[in-house]
Amino acid sequence: MKRRRWPLVTAFIASTLFSSVHAQSTPGANPLETRAKEFARAVSTGRPEELKHLAETFGGYLPNIPMPARIDTLMNFWDQSRGLTLQRLINPTDTETLALLKDDLGTLAIFKNHLTGSPYAIFLAVEREAPHRIVGFWPLDQLHKRMPEEVRPALSGARLSDQQIARELKTFAKRLARGDVFSGVVALAHDGVPVFEAAYGESNKELHIENRLDKKFNLASMGKMFTAIAIAQLAQGGEVSYEDPLAKFLPNFPDAESAKKIKIKHLLSNTSGLPMGNARPPNITPKTVDDFLAAISEPPRLQFGPGTGYQYSNTGFLVLGKVIEKASGQSYYEYVATHILKPAGMRDTIFEVPDPTHRDFAIGYAKKFDVEGKAHFENNASPHRGLAGPHGGAYSTIADLLRFDRALRGGKLLPPQTVQMLMTAKPELGAIAYGYGFDVNETYGTAGHAGGFQGISNDINFFMQSGWTAIVLSNYTVNLFETSAPLMVKMRELVEASASAKDESRLLP
Repeated sequence: MKRRRWPLVTAFIASTLFSSVHAQSTPGANPLETRAKEFARAVSTGRPEELKHLAETFGGYLPNIPMPARIDTLMNFWDQSRGLTLQRLINPTDTETLALLKDDLGTLAIFKNHLTGSPYAIFLAVEREAPHRIVGFWPLDQLHKRMPEEVRPALSGARLSDQQIARELKTFAKRLARGDVFSGVVALAHDGVPVFEAAYGESNKELHIENRLDKKFNLASMGKMFTAIAIAQLAQGGEVSYEDPLAKFLPNFPDAESAKKIKIKHLLSNTSGLPMGNARPPNITPKTVDDFLAAISEPPRLQFGPGTGYQYSNTGFLVLGKVIEKASGQSYYEYVATHILKPAGMRDTIFEVPDPTHRDFAIGYAKKFDVEGKAHFENNASPHRGLAGPHGGAYSTIADLLRFDRALRGGKLLPPQTVQMLMTAKPELGAIAYGYGFDVNETYGTAGHAGGFQGISNDINFFMQSGWTAIVLSNYTVNLFETSAPLMVKMRELVEASASAKDESRLLP
């Protein structure tokens, strides 16, 4: 499944920003500050007429986006913040961003988010020449960049007990749920024991069925962890080597020459050069891994030489599923059920869902705003019907994921040193924030995996040195925002402040 959603309107905004921003200041009145304040003022009203007036002043490529889509995007900023207050402007300095920027003015605008009470960062771009129209804006977390350390919330001297953490997290989660910006389940566990777990919102809005802890949620790309663990198990037994060329198992995928260059380690780290690929094959109902692969209409072309770049790839993990079948002599689904789900005790995790509207499942919903500012929800159950793949899409519960946590960290699935290896980034291959099937965040000392698709916004973080595990499964999606992100950020802050943190040096940047 897709790790991140890229709706058309957000792609327009992103492409405009990346083609036009240049970080520098101007003498006298600062047009960046002026536009940042205007942006915050309009968003804080939550009134479509004010947002329409703001959207009418946009420049660059933004006027080509239909006005209803512009209003929906701006209403989402209000919905996720309930108001913004500008705190400061920071010039972006990282070379990765600056390499993309050109001729207009740009800044990292730090706002206070009224709903969460936390700093919120947006890249803002305006024209260099008067009237300095806004030509791009993009939330920092959607650019996969961390909040500057000087504006991150400071830790108090007092350390929090597990009970205090649970109380703070409960208050925060309730605030988001009351604002109807979060629907789903959340858990924070220490050494495998839940410190806090709760369910919010509805699993079926049409029938008003509440979410519960035993609801099954679509994991989307979180399932890539299962595929990576299966490969690691087979490597332990000698059936597979990380250095094996793909040609050993699939000699003609995507073509004979590429199959010789791509190694198993490249597929695991998203550095094979294979493209993103579809999360769900169009117009078919797959029954096997072969069906998923057969749905690829044309052999994909490598976007770069294996091991020389990074491209998140569903296709790469589909291929790994077939490698597992070739190496083990079992179907992918039989192998994972026997060697991962069963030893972990994950009795509620399933790969095929004939009817995701059943009351045992959480239906995914995309939240949209019309031109009058009224929210409505698109039921996205249909794309989630049928068989999951090695790239993601299985259904599971919060309890099963906690069992997975205990099994993975307790040595039931792999030796600890192998788990550590999977959860370590592979910059030598081009993956600076990805290991073998695991996202890696060195700022927080975490590894895990996000999962996103229509009506799905998930994340799991294993804190490598402290024994904490944070899980969010949400059946809401919103344009430009990950609805799981505020709770995950809050749990990271609480873990940093935990009195039971074993190695703060790994938890703090």
